[in-house]
Amino acid sequence: MKRRFIAFDVETTGMRPDRERIVELGAVIFDEGMPSEYFSTLVNAETWISPYVTAVNHITNEMIESAPAEPVAFEEFLNFILDGREGKTVFCAHNARFDFGFLTASLNRLGYCAEFEFVDTLPLSRHYLPYLPNYRQGTIEEYLGLHNRDAHRAESDAEICGKIMCEILRRAEEGERK
Repeated sequence: MKRRFIAFDVETTGMRPDRERIVELGAVIFDEGMPSEYFSTLVNAETWISPYVTAVNHITNEMIESAPAEPVAFEEFLNFILDGREGKTVFCAHNARFDFGFLTASLNRLGYCAEFEFVDTLPLSRHYLPYLPNYRQGTIEEYLGLHNRDAHRAESDAEICGKIMCEILRRAEEGERK
């Protein structure tokens, strides 16, 4: 993972992958600890976004009306993450079961066979940063002095997740916990 990984995040219409939909995909490829390639797209999943969800991620129903349809958005995403699909590159996400649960459900619904190798920065943060008051991505970001230019948007959150992963890798290499 030190050499190359893909940080990933989604924005959704809710919490249940069997009933809700992804409305934004974001991924950032990290090479040698630095972001090198970015992917972001809104997704027109032909679903309604509640005002509560819009209040969190600032994605509106009007925004997704002109976004690529689900099959197109996911095909573009899969082309971007090709190395990860072939098992050549590991993914990371914060609270990864949520993100990959949605990704797998969406891809399966679209007829793809979806299995990913991923690492979750949430339990790793608990281990390598044991004294934080909580392990929300924003709390970890603040503790590490990172700046999220667009919190709760998939690409920006993916980039921050990748930077957190780089710090965890550094601490793991040095055998450091603080």
